[in-house]
Amino acid sequence: MESEKKSPPTTKAVDMKAYFSRIKILASTVIFLLAAGCSLVRAPLIEPRVLEDAEQQKVLDYAAPASENVLAGLIARNYSQFSRDFSDAMKVGMDETAFNELLSMLDSKLGAYQSSNLVTVLQDENYSTVVYRLTYEKDDQVTMRVVFDRSDPHLISGLWFDSPELRGP
Repeated sequence: MESEKKSPPTTKAVDMKAYFSRIKILASTVIFLLAAGCSLVRAPLIEPRVLEDAEQQKVLDYAAPASENVLAGLIARNYSQFSRDFSDAMKVGMDETAFNELLSMLDSKLGAYQSSNLVTVLQDENYSTVVYRLTYEKDDQVTMRVVFDRSDPHLISGLWFDSPELRGP
């Protein structure tokens, strides 16, 4: 048997290998630049800062009365008082039906409200957040976060309740 000799690659085959090699390098470079560019374009996370002393008091001057209205409205089961300082968007999100559902959940999982204490005041570019620790009959680790627009008239634009009891089944 005669051994078959391999013929040297044709110029066309060598050109195609070089072409695909350049395409791979170019594609890899483009993907790398896009990935790097996307990470640079991403908006920086703005962490809220803790306010103290005069800055904290300035926020509490409008936040404390509004937060007291929220709590008083819950205790009195009075939606008008509860939502008195809400933004229009907040009133849509927390309408009277949602208020009654919140009352039912708080009653069944936490029992009767007992007291509140200020924990901290936070602020970022657009919002001030006041965090309270609430004590209820069945849970003394309830946090209430009340978020206010920094611009006048400093309406409530967010409200969250959290605790181990509320997260449970």
